[in-house]
Amino acid sequence: MFYILNSYQMNDKRQRTRRPDRELAKAVEASKAPAISRAAAVLRLLGKSERSESLQSIARELGLVPSTCFYVLRALVAEELVSFDPDTKRYSLEAGVLTLARHWLRRNRFTDLAQPALDRMIGRVMAAAAPHKPVIH
Repeated sequence: MFYILNSYQMNDKRQRTRRPDRELAKAVEASKAPAISRAAAVLRLLGKSERSESLQSIARELGLVPSTCFYVLRALVAEELVSFDPDTKRYSLEAGVLTLARHWLRRNRFTDLAQPALDRMIGRVMAAAAPHKPVIH
């Protein structure tokens, strides 16, 4: 029996057979510390993803053997950088990455540098948005 795929089905099939993220896969291949590169690639992939991902989709996207990807994910879950939902069998970033980011922000004083500019910008927006008071002479 023959049938014609509609454009939705074709797009869905293309998404499921995506090629690995070449940049992340190349970085892992070229690394002298592949375990760390794999973990970083997984974190970057999950950070870019709008939804949680399955083991198979992560392994496929990064060009990793699923068993290797599983061990990397398991280590990241143990470090509280990635969360695992046992009901859906999907992975996503965990709040532990925020702890790392917060330490970096404190060390680099980014907020100290950005806050005055943000305050000035908010002041200008508030002044422009505020209703004008009538001038009484």
